Amino acid sequence: MEKYDIFKSEGGFRVCGSAWNGEPVIDASPWFPTLEQAEERARKMKAEDIEAAALDIVSGMAPAKLYPKEVRERARQIQSAAQEMYED
Repeated sequence: MEKYDIFKSEGGFRVCGSAWNGEPVIDASPWFPTLEQAEERARKMKAEDIEAAALDIVSGMAPAKLYPKEVRERARQIQSAAQEMYED
């Protein structure tokens, strides 16, 4: 099990918010009555994590090489938007 994976639980679905030894941590895995709601939450969780990691790169708190391509691309977008704001 990996973060953002969806699994059946208690008559509904949970989104894995974190895992320990390959098993989801239930307290960190929100429950939803429908698969569609769980999928939407998984997408939102991933987008929030990408945004937070990109901001870490932009602020200099973490080196870009530690993050996957989609995070580095988002960091470049943020940096580009910031440059455009200062140029105007």
